[in-house]
Amino acid sequence: MAAEPTKIQDYAIIGNGRSAALISNRGSLDWLCWPRFDSPSIFGAILDAKIGGYWSIRPAGDSKIGRRYIDNTNVLETTFSTGSGKMVVTDFMPVTSEEEKKRRLWPEHEIIRQIHCQEGEIPVVIT
Repeated sequence: MAAEPTKIQDYAIIGNGRSAALISNRGSLDWLCWPRFDSPSIFGAILDAKIGGYWSIRPAGDSKIGRRYIDNTNVLETTFSTGSGKMVVTDFMPVTSEEEKKRRLWPEHEIIRQIHCQEGEIPVVIT
């Protein structure tokens, strides 16, 4: 995690109607109350970078960063471009109806963070 605090405008939100997470433009999940909005936070770096906790996925070196939501979804894509390649981190919380959950074996709550290397090779740091 960077020494300089992340500005609030540099966060994106993902959620599923039961909870929400704030993800920084550096690929760090810095706020999450789990499994519901009124639950205690399990990641709270947005409040205290030293003891708040976070889940960071980023390239080992410097990178250019781009972000977007996939059209009409709560799915966030963060693209990291480095001198050696390009990777995309996709973050989301699946939204599933109660009816669908009853029909299948489906986790009650989940958050997905997927890493995909699109070009070249990129050393990744996960903390």
